[in-house]
Amino acid sequence: MHAAQHRSAGTRPPRASADAVTALTGFLILLFAIPSRLIIAPLGGAGSPAQLLGVAALLWWAASRLARGSRLTTVQPVRWAMSIFVVAVLLSYVAATVRPIDEVELRAADRGLLSLLSWLGIVLLACDGIPSRDRLDTLLRRLVLAGGGIALLGLLQFFTGMSFINYIQIPGLSQNIRVRSIVGRFLEHSRAWYFRNGGHEEIYVGSADLMSRNLDDRVEVMVPIADPALKQRVLREILGVYLADNVKARELRPDGSYVRVPRASTELAINCQEHFI
Repeated sequence: MHAAQHRSAGTRPPRASADAVTALTGFLILLFAIPSRLIIAPLGGAGSPAQLLGVAALLWWAASRLARGSRLTTVQPVRWAMSIFVVAVLLSYVAATVRPIDEVELRAADRGLLSLLSWLGIVLLACDGIPSRDRLDTLLRRLVLAGGGIALLGLLQFFTGMSFINYIQIPGLSQNIRVRSIVGRFLEHSRAWYFRNGGHEEIYVGSADLMSRNLDDRVEVMVPIADPALKQRVLREILGVYLADNVKARELRPDGSYVRVPRASTELAINCQEHFI
């Protein structure tokens, strides 16, 4: 009886522990499952949960190397390619910051550097942290399942005309996108982009409308406004009037339909295009 118990205990499979494949699977889940609009607001576009996990992966990789005291003796083309790319980006960053640079451009460069560190952590963890071919196959299967899930979601949204991702809400993450449509007599080719950016306001202007011919087939330039007085003028005298419109304005709902912005009977009617005329 005791011998049988010892034999059964001896054949019990070892308990699985978290490894690089587990971390990379978490990265895939955050990357595919959380919409890009859900971010940690103070970090701006670099504050997505997937990117922050990538930075954590880089710290994990570095800490494991320091703890083991191992040297990188194996030549890996991917590691060398990433090293060259990182050095090139850092040189560009240094070259940009040693000269006078606008605060808006500097913050954009900082966010780009954070994104670079995130992807570096994912690549290094994948190169040095996957222990066997079986674990690599496991990760590839999970990647295929995630990609298939995204493709299925895209087909469902296409055939139903509903944007299901708009229903995803995660406490603590900023949902900072609201779509408002105003159709009137203006041709609507001018564009102004305002980013609150954690109190560091950024305003860009340009002429490209959000059509596939501009988003996919052209390179359109948006010009940042650095002068504080001009920023306030665009924000208050132009964008402020458009956002206050309660005559022509319609807002996009999660199901893809547009509804007219409600106006109380005692509220002053504001037609932004008549205001500008």
